[in-house]
Amino acid sequence: MATIGSVVAGVAHEVRNPLFAMSVNIDVLAAELGEAPEVRELIEALRVERDRISRLMQDLLDFGRPLSGVRRECQLERILERAIAQVRPVALARGVSIQAEGAARASLLADASERVRLLADQPTRQAALLVKASGYLADSGDSSRALANLYRATELDPLSSSAWSALSALSLAARRLDLARSAAGRSLRLLPEQDTAPTYLASVELLLGRPQAAIAAAAHCPEPLFRHQVAAAALHDMGRHAEARAELAALEAEHAQDAAFQIAAVHAWWGDADRAFQWLERAVDQNDGGLVALRMEPLLTRIQGDARFGALVARVGLQPGPQPR
Repeated sequence: MATIGSVVAGVAHEVRNPLFAMSVNIDVLAAELGEAPEVRELIEALRVERDRISRLMQDLLDFGRPLSGVRRECQLERILERAIAQVRPVALARGVSIQAEGAARASLLADASERVRLLADQPTRQAALLVKASGYLADSGDSSRALANLYRATELDPLSSSAWSALSALSLAARRLDLARSAAGRSLRLLPEQDTAPTYLASVELLLGRPQAAIAAAAHCPEPLFRHQVAAAALHDMGRHAEARAELAALEAEHAQDAAFQIAAVHAWWGDADRAFQWLERAVDQNDGGLVALRMEPLLTRIQGDARFGALVARVGLQPGPQPR
């Protein structure tokens, strides 16, 4: 935790310099252009976001700062009230009710530097940092440490749907399909309205040769793009080639400019390597965000042995993905 705190504090200090420059420029714009109502509205929106970033940076600095060592008597009831107020919105969104009992007259000696306010959400913050760190570790090829971080993240914050989804993604890439399915299931129960976990569940079913179950899993995706992608792959596996081609044609017609990576993945799953690499090249040209998952996308499994795939991974700047076992 000392290392994480040091890194986080360093990042916060670096961000504060450009943040100060932004703040000055916002004030200059307000002075020179702020008379018009529409300009005032935009400037106020910028100030709100500036202040939000500033508060976040202060929290990060507090996270990395050593405790003062000065203790004073604090009322536990007040501390709990503040802690519950911080986490209540998240708890309510997840159907969790929080009540404090028996703390009315209790007190304790605590650090006087106000760091006590971080106790309520420190595990959540640590978990979020570990999820971020796991992404960097996976990108550098250290999948074992990435998995260890994600296990720890789910222990610290078992209500984090993003931590469970990240664990599912890395487990899927390593072909640990039981873990990938259970982690995605946990994520989906915590956050039913999402595309990530249903897509991972569908990928597990495709890898297990259960295309009908893959379509059923993808039906939970709010975004039609992912439902079409999974349907195109699954229907092809079921021998319903005309329907599969229709799904892929719809994808290409509607999402050629914003989902080249997903289209390439379908061609790869079908075994059409040339078309897959054509669409991957288009994804590179479009700076498609899906390329960050290039090494780990299950639908690309059938072209990963192609020399062009390794060359593309190197061009994108990624390390080889986790090895299935």
